[in-house]
Amino acid sequence: MDNLDQVGQHYMIDKKLIEFIVDSADLKKTDVVLEIGYGKGALTKSLVKKCKVVAVDIEENDLDFIDYKLTIVHSNILDNFEELNKKYHFNKIVSNIPYNISEP
Repeated sequence: MDNLDQVGQHYMIDKKLIEFIVDSADLKKTDVVLEIGYGKGALTKSLVKKCKVVAVDIEENDLDFIDYKLTIVHSNILDNFEELNKKYHFNKIVSNIPYNISEP
């Protein structure tokens, strides 16, 4: 098993799937979304067009864009969900959750 398998890295690239996820979230400008496992940022890019996003990933992935509505957090969400929610007050979770944490 390589390192990417250990952390559940499976990057979403399907534009129709991203569009479906974002549309299904029914996002408003006032929403603050928690995105768990932002990876290369394909979903993140679409989310920040709609609202504020707190993108959390255990890996320090570099994104090829910057947006004032985006906050990047390098952390394991399983260790500090409550702390992050108190700090950022997200009201929705929109994510392609990493396979290895789907059950917890």
